[in-house]
Amino acid sequence: MLHTANVIKMFALGVRAIGLVSLVGLILCIVGSTSVTSLDQLASGQPLLSAGKILFAAVYVAVTVVTVFAVVLYYHTRTQRTQSAGEGSLILAVVIALPLILVRLIYAFLGTWGKDKAKYSPFTGSLALQIALSVWEEIAVSIVFIAIGFVVPKVSSNGDDANDVESKPEGASALRNGMI
Repeated sequence: MLHTANVIKMFALGVRAIGLVSLVGLILCIVGSTSVTSLDQLASGQPLLSAGKILFAAVYVAVTVVTVFAVVLYYHTRTQRTQSAGEGSLILAVVIALPLILVRLIYAFLGTWGKDKAKYSPFTGSLALQIALSVWEEIAVSIVFIAIGFVVPKVSSNGDDANDVESKPEGASALRNGMI
């Protein structure tokens, strides 16, 4: 069986890898979008945009797997440990956001590889579809995480909170070593 510290290190590396892939996808989408100065040049940025969208789909799958793992771990260990009051709320926020992000990804894929690309294009497509399948999802995900930010208790560094990561020696060293 793996030692807990090794599991935390592997998990932290996995999360960092997901973040790195997401960053590369974002860069590809930005470069692909900024290389287009008119609708006539839309095809010039399309390969970079497509590659970025594929990377975002891979990130979505990875985040979904991590979320399922976190939910199972959270419910499996809830009676075995003391937990921060915000852990369940954060997991709930991610679970609520994942389907909304999926709709947004599907909209992006329909604009790139769909049967009727012009209908789903953010440049030439239907404004109603863009609002329903893109803008609304982005607003809803933002509202969910802002609301959870107000609900999750602040973690203080003065040791008052028994669940404070920094008040526990092993938590503080894990935080300093970049494992959390």
